[in-house]
Amino acid sequence: MDLGPWSRRRLLRGSLALAGATLLEGCATPLLPPPQARAARVGILFYSTATASAPQLDALRGGLRDRGYVEGREIVLEPRFTEGQTEPYPELVAELVRPAVSAIVVQEPTAVRAVRQASGTIPIVMAGGSEIPVERGLIASLARPGGTVTGMTAGTPDLPAKRLQLLRDVVPHLSRVAFIGAEAEPIEVNPKVGGLTAAAQALGLQLHLASLRTPNDFAPNDFEAVFTAMTRNQVGAFVMDSSPLAINNRPQLSELAIRHRLPSIWGSSAFKDAALLTYGPNILDLWRRAATHVDKIQQGSRPADLPVELPTAFDFTVNSQIARALGLTIPASILQQATEIIQ
Repeated sequence: MDLGPWSRRRLLRGSLALAGATLLEGCATPLLPPPQARAARVGILFYSTATASAPQLDALRGGLRDRGYVEGREIVLEPRFTEGQTEPYPELVAELVRPAVSAIVVQEPTAVRAVRQASGTIPIVMAGGSEIPVERGLIASLARPGGTVTGMTAGTPDLPAKRLQLLRDVVPHLSRVAFIGAEAEPIEVNPKVGGLTAAAQALGLQLHLASLRTPNDFAPNDFEAVFTAMTRNQVGAFVMDSSPLAINNRPQLSELAIRHRLPSIWGSSAFKDAALLTYGPNILDLWRRAATHVDKIQQGSRPADLPVELPTAFDFTVNSQIARALGLTIPASILQQATEIIQ
């Protein structure tokens, strides 16, 4: 039967359309994407609250972004917060080691010890961690830390001398300075004492030792008695050893220092509300640079072989309000060195 030219053309177009649709249907079958590596889980132990720790967490994130990490794709950060207490560390560490994270970033020695007690294999990255990690037994040496700990220190060898020099420049006729320890150990065996003693002798200062803990059970001491004893021993200023105990009691310690007219220098700008002076590494810089160690561990490096780095950026704060309360005039040469002046 002759369909005629128009019908034949219509039949041809229909056949071509059917063939094309069949071909496109085959091409539309989705290709499976190549399997992606599972994102690395990195734990973070903060001593403070989530709000207070936000700048450090952002600094770590920024350092990881600089190294090409996309959070949620190549890496997943799992922060934990102790809310200013050391007791929650074991429980928080247990959350991170089941299943094991690829590394844990910490900011103080108690956290290092908690992780090491829970796991002998998980890499630990210090974002500051300690001013004296070798003396504290956290690492074997800066160049070859050994074990599972690497990262950034919170101090340099000349830090004790720098702090004492700043105190002497601010306090006229300073001759006797105290070091107030706050660790769970007798003050005489605090590993910072050696460096401070040598620095004090070089500056012609006498060093008096005090402690925020009692010598027997290391319970909190009578802070009033500590300051009364310093006044009785003619101490003219003091260096405060940063620790959880000092951090949690800094309003009381600051009030006692003002009442006893004792200028002080603390180790970090985090304490600028409590101290006349603070001098220490820039905290955010430490957290940003800690990302380098996290990255190298993800690439397969062993923490035992990753040199621990020293801080290179420092903050120096002067609290003018406390200076006025102490009746001190801060020299212009000191104010010019400050990275921040608290009015």
